Amino acid sequence: MSLTAASDKDAYLAVDIGGTKISVGVISVTRLVLYESRIPTPEINVWEALAEQVSNALLWGARNDINFLACGVGCGGPMRLDDGVVSPLHIREWNNFPLVTEMQRLTTLDVILENDAKALVLAEYWSRTQSSDLAPPIMMSVLVSTGVGGGILADGRLLMGRSGNAGHIGHVIVQENGNECACGARGCLEAHISGPAIAREIGAPAATANFQTRVVAGTLLGQAIASVAATMDVTDVTVGGSVALGFGADFFEAAQVSARQHAGLSFLRDLTISPVADRSLAPLVGAAALAKYSVEHASRL
Repeated sequence: MSLTAASDKDAYLAVDIGGTKISVGVISVTRLVLYESRIPTPEINVWEALAEQVSNALLWGARNDINFLACGVGCGGPMRLDDGVVSPLHIREWNNFPLVTEMQRLTTLDVILENDAKALVLAEYWSRTQSSDLAPPIMMSVLVSTGVGGGILADGRLLMGRSGNAGHIGHVIVQENGNECACGARGCLEAHISGPAIAREIGAPAATANFQTRVVAGTLLGQAIASVAATMDVTDVTVGGSVALGFGADFFEAAQVSARQHAGLSFLRDLTISPVADRSLAPLVGAAALAKYSVEHASRL
């Protein structure tokens, strides 16, 4: 792959760790994906598989004279950001895994860890500000894949919460006494519309779900988004992830109708749900956006 501009020499190492796949990329400061690799998330030896991917990306960067500014890592939660430790619900091998320490040893870069859905909202913000669009004062992104997560950006800053876990829309209750969730509760959005939840319901991969199943999933998402939107006063919501994007127009139309039906307050009249700008690459661009966000905010201190 050839580099097209001198500015592309400055780049971020981006890592997206999901329950279905692990992606590693090199993203330029101008938001170009210069390099990408992805593998299915293994059931065992996850770190070893990730380390091999990261090493390959670093080697590619060295061969192409890339100046890595930092490394951004998006991962499913929960996590303890202050300690750089993750315990993803869908990677059972990683229980209190010291991901940041291991990544720093491997890359010798500053490593910025965040929930993958927060990375997603930063990717959206980067897309809009780069294209000269005015980003709204508050925006939210939702990731619907192996799990369901969310990230909220207010006035250009991530909403963190007390422990850094703000935005977990996947654990909004959408059905009383509903499906049991991996978190231990019942009726969580994630327990009803995530890829594994849908696969259990239909007895086949979620990608094969019929029209009715896709509409039901979209309807539940819209219900949850309306609840969060009322709390946060947000009307701009983007959605990504393999399930949401794979379900397509049926899913998004159902989510939009449901959100408007459940959002009765006048300030939510313009509540809009749309696909993320970078589609399937959004989580990886989001991981780079984490690094970009950290570098820029550190420079303002």
